[in-house]
Amino acid sequence: MDSNQYGEAFEFEVTAWCYALKHYPGEIYRALIHRFIKEVSPIFFESICNSYAFDTIKIAQQICKASKYLIAEVEVVYSMIARIPGPSFYETEDQLYTLAAVLDKVEQKYPGAIARMEQRWAFQLKEENKRHKEEAEREKHFQDPFAKSAPANGAAHARQSGTRNGAARVSS
Repeated sequence: MDSNQYGEAFEFEVTAWCYALKHYPGEIYRALIHRFIKEVSPIFFESICNSYAFDTIKIAQQICKASKYLIAEVEVVYSMIARIPGPSFYETEDQLYTLAAVLDKVEQKYPGAIARMEQRWAFQLKEENKRHKEEAEREKHFQDPFAKSAPANGAAHARQSGTRNGAARVSS
């Protein structure tokens, strides 16, 4: 699907989500709006992967209008961009360019947005590396010291099957 066709589908989906928010039968409150943004956020990633640079400011305005202006536009914008995955999640230069185009629109209206996102992504990368290191330590800890040679895919099989060295887990 080219970016024009994806753009039409993207705009339709955002409009549909905003319609649903506007006609929500219960009380609309801040946490609901943030939950709404979380539910919509996968389409942000997909649009960037499909090289469609959506207008974050315009979407934030639509969300604010649908929610009867119970939340500030800047809060919606930052909530939206906080849900966009960092550069390490994208595979092509076109996708990175699209990410930059999306963030640049925000930076023009709210200076400092890109610096804030770079800090967030650096923190996320640091946490992810820490988690990978801890997982590697756990895998090392659970290796059978008495095994002469482990199968090449033994650790992967143990993770998938929920067992350790082929033995069934015993719950206490």
